[in-house]
Amino acid sequence: MPGDSFRLIREVPDACVDLVMTDVPYPDMKIHDGTRRIIASEEWIEWFKPLAIEIKRVLKPTGSFVTTINSKKDRGFYFDWVAWMRQTLEFHFVLPHYWVKKNIIPGSVKRMRFPRDGVDHIAWFGATPRYYANLGAIDNWKKYNPATTTPTNMIYASTMDDMSYHRAKKKTGIDHTGKYPELIPDLFIQILTQPGGTVLEPFLGTGTTAIVAAKHGRECMAFERNMKNVTLARAAMKEARKLYNFDDVFQVLSARKWKLFRQSQAASR
Repeated sequence: MPGDSFRLIREVPDACVDLVMTDVPYPDMKIHDGTRRIIASEEWIEWFKPLAIEIKRVLKPTGSFVTTINSKKDRGFYFDWVAWMRQTLEFHFVLPHYWVKKNIIPGSVKRMRFPRDGVDHIAWFGATPRYYANLGAIDNWKKYNPATTTPTNMIYASTMDDMSYHRAKKKTGIDHTGKYPELIPDLFIQILTQPGGTVLEPFLGTGTTAIVAAKHGRECMAFERNMKNVTLARAAMKEARKLYNFDDVFQVLSARKWKLFRQSQAASR
């Protein structure tokens, strides 16, 4: 739903989400929230802290939090952040993964004075050491994506393969420079959730996580404060319905209605 994830996530009930899957705004890069501000890596953890606390609260004890992340200036930032997540919020760090960008152009970024980095981190945390994981799903994922991953924690992926996004971009005239590819949430949603499970996406962006969740029969709740992104995501979802033959790609629910829906589900069991 449109709105600020830092505020809306407070309305989500405790321990009801199986997976928080996202592509967080990176430190030292412009945040696409309408302000175009840049949060330095030394300030980023403090900025992210309120959301991280809420993510831990809404996850089930068997749930996981997965995000892509990198800093183009501070190479030690990622390790400081992982340590902070473990020590301060007691997340269980499971395994590092890496997104290798197939369409990156070799060269250097002159203003940063080091070779261009075509690899981003993918951090996987369990809410507790009892996180759910169906590792058999990796074999199924690799069967349909044989050239993307060797070994399994290296994901070779390009946004050029996401046709729903490119069709939506052409129709709306809206672009998004920070998109991540469908292959990344596709892997983790299959491994870390069961059919009918609940996925939360606090930064909807172009709708990638919501599309993949619907593709695999999971419920998805997403937040996005940039209305251009909301327009683009809705267009991408419509295109995805045509590509994947969904009955319903994505339903925009307010957190309050979603809370009542989850309560009625629990009462009916």
